[in-house]
Amino acid sequence: MAVVMAAGGTFGYLKSRSLPSLVSGLGFGLLYGVAGYLHGEEGHIIAAGTSIAVLAVMGSRLRKTRKFFPAGFITGCSALCLGYNSYRLYGYYY
Repeated sequence: MAVVMAAGGTFGYLKSRSLPSLVSGLGFGLLYGVAGYLHGEEGHIIAAGTSIAVLAVMGSRLRKTRKFFPAGFITGCSALCLGYNSYRLYGYYY
């Protein structure tokens, strides 16, 4: 997910010179990368929190534009990532 976010932000910047796309893509990519590096419970918490933030941002963009790419694609990937990390966190507590 880290690579998808960083590549998407870079592509958005190169295509339309959108600095917010670059900053958010690299920022969220960095957070996912840190989460992957941590491996344990802390990593799943960071990844789940990042997924919630990405879902909120890209979900609202999807609702406005009704376009699958990139908003729908990233929303779907974030939902899957949130589901996976929630499942893994559930295993730590129950």
